Amino acid sequence: MVNNELESLEKFEQNGYLVLRGALNQECLKTLCTEITTLSSTYVDPQRRTPWGYGNLRGSLFQNALVESIPIKTFTDTLFRDGSRVNHIVLNSKTRFFGPQVEWHQEMSNVATFAPGASVEYDWNKFLQVYISLTGEDEDNGGLRIVPCSHELGLLKHHDIISPYLTHKREIVPEQLVKAIEKYGLLTPSLKPGDCLLFNSLLIHGSASNYSLKDRHSLVCQLQDSKSTFTDKKVYDNEIETRRLATLNKLKERVTQLELINNPYQDLKND
Repeated sequence: MVNNELESLEKFEQNGYLVLRGALNQECLKTLCTEITTLSSTYVDPQRRTPWGYGNLRGSLFQNALVESIPIKTFTDTLFRDGSRVNHIVLNSKTRFFGPQVEWHQEMSNVATFAPGASVEYDWNKFLQVYISLTGEDEDNGGLRIVPCSHELGLLKHHDIISPYLTHKREIVPEQLVKAIEKYGLLTPSLKPGDCLLFNSLLIHGSASNYSLKDRHSLVCQLQDSKSTFTDKKVYDNEIETRRLATLNKLKERVTQLELINNPYQDLKND
C-alpha cells in the first residue's frame, strides 16, 4: 500500500467517513443523468405522486459507474483485502421544494434486512456505505448530514417511526442523538457532482428536506466484504414481519386517535 492509501484508510477509521472528490468524471455523470430521465419510478410520494426511488439498480449503468470508479476501487481494495461486492445500489431523488427529510439513523439498525444473520458486534466492519452525489448537494437542498466519529458509540437505541412516504424506518431516540451531537458535532459535507462520501455502517447520518429550486439526485450504495455471506431466512422473514407490523400498528394508532377526536382542529377555532 502506498502512503496515500494508508492515510485515507487511517482518516476513514478515525473519523468514520471519507470524502473522495471527483469519484465520477463529467462524462460519466452526463450519461447517468441522461439515464435517469428514462427511468420509471417504482416508489412515489403517496400524497404528491412525485418520484422517490427506482428500486435496486444492480446490474445497471449506475452499478457500472460505481465499480469502475478508480478512486472508489482504490479505497475499497484497501479496506477489503479479499474484495467486495455490491449489496444494493439505489437512486435517491429529492424533488425540489418537497423532497422530505431522512431520519437520523445508523445503517446497522437495519442489518437484519440487508444482511440477515450478521452480528452488529462482530460484523459491522464487513460493510461500507457509499454515497455519490450526482447533482451536487449542501444544506440548501437537503444534503446528507453526518455526526463525525459517532461510529465509536456502537449501535445506539432506535425506535420505530413512519417516514413521510408511509414506510417503516428506525430512528435514533432523541436523547441519545442529542448526546452524540453534543459530543462530536454535526457536519454537512459540501459535495459537488461526482463527489463520493464513504462512511462506516455505524456512523450517524440523516438529511433535511430539499427546499431548493432543483431536484437532488444521489446514489446510495452498500458494499460488503466478498468473503462474508448472510442469508438467514428465518431472521429475514422475522425482520420483514416485524417491520410490517410496526408500520400497521403506528398507522392504526393514528386512525384510532382521529376516531376518538371529533375535531382535531379545535385549537384553531375562534371562540
